[in-house]
Amino acid sequence: MRTPWDDVRGQAVMGSQEFIEEILSRNAVGKEKKTQVVRRRELMGISPEAIMAAVGKYYDIEPQEMKGRGQRYTEPRYVASYLMRRHGMLGLREIGERVGLHLSAVGNAVQRVTERPTRTMARSLKDLESLIKNQES
Repeated sequence: MRTPWDDVRGQAVMGSQEFIEEILSRNAVGKEKKTQVVRRRELMGISPEAIMAAVGKYYDIEPQEMKGRGQRYTEPRYVASYLMRRHGMLGLREIGERVGLHLSAVGNAVQRVTERPTRTMARSLKDLESLIKNQES
């Protein structure tokens, strides 16, 4: 008899330890099958506050200043948006609320940083990502 769990393969299973064990026992076919369980804490990413603080410190501005509309805040806002999307596991709307942009503008900012970063942007991303990775460990 087929169950809804028969097709669960290569997916993250989140929940309490009892729930995960129940799902794995329903889906287990034998010892030859390897199942990798991703725990919630591994999916959390870096807090957006930590990213905003790191970007603010790097650019010598306060995190709340990134909502400002001056040219001075454009690059920090773009870099923070990219880092929150990549390392913070946040959606475009959530990022936009933090940096003062509409979700479509956040998408454009992330795309710009990904595809066409300026030299200073690329250098700051390299420095900030190494700083963030050191904070993770």
